[in-house]
Amino acid sequence: MKDRGMDTRGRWARRRSAGFTLVEVLAALAVMAVALAVLALLAAMGWRGTEALLSTREGVERTSQALLGWQTALAQWQADWDASVTGDTPGGEGDLPRWSASDVGVRWVRRTPDGGDAPPGWQVVAWGPAVDASGQRRWTRWVSAPVRDHAALGIAWATALSRLGSDGVRTVPIEGWTLQVWRDGGWRPPDDGPPPPAVRLVLQPAAGTALGGPVQVDWVAPRIAGGKR
Repeated sequence: MKDRGMDTRGRWARRRSAGFTLVEVLAALAVMAVALAVLALLAAMGWRGTEALLSTREGVERTSQALLGWQTALAQWQADWDASVTGDTPGGEGDLPRWSASDVGVRWVRRTPDGGDAPPGWQVVAWGPAVDASGQRRWTRWVSAPVRDHAALGIAWATALSRLGSDGVRTVPIEGWTLQVWRDGGWRPPDDGPPPPAVRLVLQPAAGTALGGPVQVDWVAPRIAGGKR
């Protein structure tokens, strides 16, 4: 019995040392195939997740940049109105218009920004729609160099709206715009009267932008709003 057991174990050891059977090889290959399939699935899921994450991040960045552009443009619009001239224009003559609005755009006379060694002066600022190089309509700003006499101011005034398209700074993309002024206790269409105490601007963003509806900004003269916009 002892010798027979040793002989059986010896034959089993010799069989194992000879290699794997076909069934064992096929089973191992099947396991490897399943493992590779699982790894491929996990890799595909991981790539889709990474791609979705990157796409979401890019969308958030585009939206943030677009909103920052709108905020900057509207802040500049209000700053220009805060500096608008309410008294006579330079030279002691009051016959030059201090503001006007039309379908082309709106323009007014503003004081030069404070600071620097240059003496105080005046500028003509104009806002309106203009088309950029790609054909996109944008809300555009043009401002003249500082002037200190009536003749130079008249030249800047006469050319302000025409220079929107050639020299203006394009800001946010728009489809359209409307302007109203506060007169006689209500919002009215622009007129040829003195500079208004309050202005309402409504911009319709271009299709496909981060903003889905009209953007309205109301400006009130600091002398009326107690020094606040």
